[in-house]
Amino acid sequence: MEPLELERRLKRALEAQDPPEDFTDRVLKRCMEQERKPRPAREERAPWTQWLFPPRWRMALAGSLAMIVLATGIGYRQHQERLRGEKARAELMLALHITGKEISRVHHVLVEQPGGAQE
Repeated sequence: MEPLELERRLKRALEAQDPPEDFTDRVLKRCMEQERKPRPAREERAPWTQWLFPPRWRMALAGSLAMIVLATGIGYRQHQERLRGEKARAELMLALHITGKEISRVHHVLVEQPGGAQE
């Protein structure tokens, strides 16, 4: 199918059309039928859900779960930051240890060399 043919078909399909004469009557009739039908009771759920999640507790339960998720996320973030801090501290201590050894080695070399240390 060529693009021009597709465009022509789409134009034809999307053109404004007048509804059939009995359209309004059919819509109103269907609306009236639906108004007459009894709506299912809201409490037609499984009995265990009513016992486990009474309607007045649902919002409190949802809020509590949201707070637990939020607190867990914050706690996890703090834990990760603490681990990064401990790792950085360990690296710093290693660097200071290596630096101290090098300074000590250089000091011994300078002190033990004849004429190395001038007083």
